[in-house]
Amino acid sequence: MNTEDLLKTKNIDSTQSVIQLSKTEALQNFNEAMQNCNLKFDFSKLSKKELETLFKIYGETIILYHPEAYHQELAAFFEAKDIFKKHGLSEEEISLFDFA
Repeated sequence: MNTEDLLKTKNIDSTQSVIQLSKTEALQNFNEAMQNCNLKFDFSKLSKKELETLFKIYGETIILYHPEAYHQELAAFFEAKDIFKKHGLSEEEISLFDFA
């Protein structure tokens, strides 16, 4: 039995998302993660393209990392560290993204 058939037999709508997170919620999570690292970062410095890149990376990290202690957000920050360097964070500050 394929996955579509299995979901149909269980009366589960296969078109519904499993994970839903708005970009507003993602940005709020980013701000909280920065605060958790004792860092202040102005996300308005990022271009639209950089923000979209960060959101894409975040979507991928949600799949790979557990949600405790901002691991998903920190993984996204590590992956996008060049963006944060470009906008003023030092290597030392970026090292604060280390998993708690």
